[in-house]
Amino acid sequence: MSLRLGDTAPDFSAESSEGRIDFHQWLGPQWGVLFSHPRDFTPVCTTELGYVARLKPEFQKRGVKAIGLSIDPVDSHKGWLKDIQETQGHAVNFPIIADPDRKVANLYGMIHPSHDEVYTVRTVFVIDPKKKIRLMITYPQTTGRNFDEILRVIDSLQLRRDPAGDRLAPAHRHAPGGYAGELEAGGGRDHRARGDGRRSQSQVPQRLEGPQALSSPDGAAQVTEYYPVALDLRGHACLVVGGGSVGEGKVEGLLAAGARVTVVSPTLTPRLHSWAVAGRVAYQEREYRERDLDGQRLVFVATSRRKVTELVASDARRRGIWVNAADDPVYCDFLLPSVLRRGRLVVAVSTGGASPALAGRVRRDLESRLAPEYAELVELAAEVRAELRAESRRPGGEVWRDALDGELIALLAQGKRDEAKALLLDRLGVTA
Repeated sequence: MSLRLGDTAPDFSAESSEGRIDFHQWLGPQWGVLFSHPRDFTPVCTTELGYVARLKPEFQKRGVKAIGLSIDPVDSHKGWLKDIQETQGHAVNFPIIADPDRKVANLYGMIHPSHDEVYTVRTVFVIDPKKKIRLMITYPQTTGRNFDEILRVIDSLQLRRDPAGDRLAPAHRHAPGGYAGELEAGGGRDHRARGDGRRSQSQVPQRLEGPQALSSPDGAAQVTEYYPVALDLRGHACLVVGGGSVGEGKVEGLLAAGARVTVVSPTLTPRLHSWAVAGRVAYQEREYRERDLDGQRLVFVATSRRKVTELVASDARRRGIWVNAADDPVYCDFLLPSVLRRGRLVVAVSTGGASPALAGRVRRDLESRLAPEYAELVELAAEVRAELRAESRRPGGEVWRDALDGELIALLAQGKRDEAKALLLDRLGVTA
């Protein structure tokens, strides 16, 4: 009998490029994308696997594990992985099932005899944490798949639901663009909420009332001119709602900034749990309650459940507390930019939530232009500035800007700090 939406995804054990896999156990409580390839080393398959490897952060934000399949053996896979990295610029970061006996291919109906009796077509199965099949797509062998479209469908399955159980997703609503929360604090990475969403929506308050009730977001209407600012959070109380990977990223950045952090979530990642045990964060092992906002300066919502986001945002705004909701600009009073750090030099890039991917791309471009020595140049400039102020000397801003150029970076790269300092002082009009 052919598989249909809502059927339990067949379990199997198979060898893969990352060792033996028991499929259901490997998936665990996460979503999965299982997709097949006709053969190793084919050009279309090669480009697809390279692209999926590049999309891994997007899958991780959604709590999705990707796994490929080809009828070729493991040894062939391992050689192919090297070829993919060389030609596509991305190392494959997910397992590829070796299915030479076509056991898994036949189990999932990946071979269509009228099309090809030997090799699989290009199939895609999206499987939810209950191991139910939520999406099936079949492409011919000659055509590569649109994995951005697959991300869009996953978003519709995971977010607000209609009575049939899925979010209503209009046609041509693109993924993965249009996210808020462009950086998980402290790491410079693009984030989506994927936190504590293990309980059913029936356990979350179902509606908002009063003047603070929030309307549904309209992406085209959310055009905001944000005011860039750097916050001193040392000693300030900050609340993180959500104990998954996104919440962990928020907590990591807040701890680095010296904030006092409380995490509210029924579950925690192992890393968050270790911080709670060590006393680095306060932890409430339960669902969010309004009293969790008492005494908080900022609130970060890092859960995939829209109703929780709505509730926290409504409660916080009623109290005048600023909120950041991962991937939901309408519920954000501030966004987290994509950040490049060179010591105390911090460069923040934001698109106002329009395209975190672009913000990340710009940040990566800047990384190649800002040498590591900029961190040392910051310290050198701070040292010279302090010395001049002690002597009541204050060169103007334009003089400073002209003085701090690439020649100083070159000297620092060569380990010639004293020469760099002497040159800087000379340019500032100070003789040793």
